[in-house]
Amino acid sequence: MNGNRLPLDESPANKQLGPFRRLWAILRKMDRSTHQRFMRAFPKALPMLDKVLEALFSLVTNPAFAIIAALLLVPLVATNVINLMVGISIFAAWLVALLWIARTRAVKGLTVGFRLAFICIAGFILAASGSSLGKWSLNVYNRQKTSERAENNESAGKVAPSRSSPQQEEKKPSTESSQPKGVPPETHGTTDTVKAEPQRHGTMDTATAKVEHRAPPEPTAAQIEVIQELEAFIVKQDEISLRKKFGFPEMMDTNIRAIINNLHRYRRTGQLSHYALPAGETLIDSRFAQGHIRQGGGFLMDFDDTTIFFIVLPKDYSTSLGHLKETENSPELPTSILNTVKDFDATVSQNATHLIEVLNGAMNENKDYYFEYDNPSSPLFHKLDALYLDTFIQLRPKADKVRDSIRQFLAVT
Repeated sequence: MNGNRLPLDESPANKQLGPFRRLWAILRKMDRSTHQRFMRAFPKALPMLDKVLEALFSLVTNPAFAIIAALLLVPLVATNVINLMVGISIFAAWLVALLWIARTRAVKGLTVGFRLAFICIAGFILAASGSSLGKWSLNVYNRQKTSERAENNESAGKVAPSRSSPQQEEKKPSTESSQPKGVPPETHGTTDTVKAEPQRHGTMDTATAKVEHRAPPEPTAAQIEVIQELEAFIVKQDEISLRKKFGFPEMMDTNIRAIINNLHRYRRTGQLSHYALPAGETLIDSRFAQGHIRQGGGFLMDFDDTTIFFIVLPKDYSTSLGHLKETENSPELPTSILNTVKDFDATVSQNATHLIEVLNGAMNENKDYYFEYDNPSSPLFHKLDALYLDTFIQLRPKADKVRDSIRQFLAVT
C-alpha cells in the first residue's frame, strides 16, 4: 500500500482481468515509466536518432549511391567472386529494410523499450530470411555451373557426321587399316576436339576440319572458398609470420629451457632423473632413444636428463598443422594445389624433427651449449639458436609454390 493507492496488480479493475492481461498491464506501466524517465534524462536522444535514421535512409536510397554501389560490384562480377557478391547483396538489402522499418511512423510512436525490442526482432527475422536466400542462391548457382560444364564437355566431344561419295566409301578400308584397332584416334592432346563440316565441290565431297581447344572448367564456388582460406592461411603470410603461426620460436625456446633446467639438476645432484612424459603433445624421434623405448608387455618409454629424443610441441604448431591437414583432406581442393600444400606440410614437419636432431647433436658434442646458453661473455651464448636457425628450411618459398599453383589453376598471370 502507498497512501490510499492500491498497487496495480491489486486494484479492483485489474482483479477482474485474466493473469496474462494483468501481466501485460504491469509491463505496459513499467515500459511507460521507463520511457518517461529516459525522456526526462535524455530529451534530445530520440529526436536525434530519428534524424540520423532519416539521413541514412536518404543516403542509401539516393540514386547516386545506387550507381556507386553498382560500379563497386563490377570488379566482383568480373572476377566471379559469387560468395562475396551474394553476401554483400544480402547485407545491403537487410540494412535498407531495417532502416526503412525503423523510421516508419508506427515504430516512431512506440516507447523506447518496445521500439528497441521491435527493431531487434525485425532485424533477426530479416537476417534469418536473408541467410536462407543466400544459401539457396549459391546452391542453385553451383548446380547450374555443374550442368553447364557437363553440357559443354558432352558437346565438345561430339564430331559432326559428313557425307561421302561412293569413291570415298570404297577407300574407307584402306584408311581404317592405317589406325590400329583398339587405339583411339589422335586428338592433338587431351583438350582438342575436331569439328568436320562437309562442303560440296562438283560431284565430290570434301571435309574441312577446325581444331578447337576446350577451355578448362570454371572453378566452383566451393573451390574458390577453400582457395581463399588457403591464401589467407599461408600465401599472404611472410616468413616471420609463418614461423610464428606454426609456433617454431616458442618450440625452440621451450625445449631448450627445459633441457637446461634438467642439466642443471643433473650437475647439482650427480644423478639422472628419470621422469614421465611431459604433459601436452610431443614429437618423438626413435633414432635417438638409446634404449629408452622398449616393448615388453606393451609400449614402454622413459626419459633422462642427457638423452634428447623428443620435443614438446606448442599449441600453435598442433592447431595450425591440424588446420593444414583439414585443408588437404578437402574434396574441393584441386590436385595441382594439393601437391604444393602437401610439400609445405612436409617442410613444416621436417623443421620440427630437425630441432630434435640439433638438440641431440649439441648434447652429444658439448653440454656447454646448454650450460653457457645464457652467458653473454661465452662464445656459446645462444649458439643453439644459430645451429637450428641456420639449417631451418624456409617456409616462404614453399608458400610461393602454393601461390603459383593457385594462380595457374585460376589462370591468373
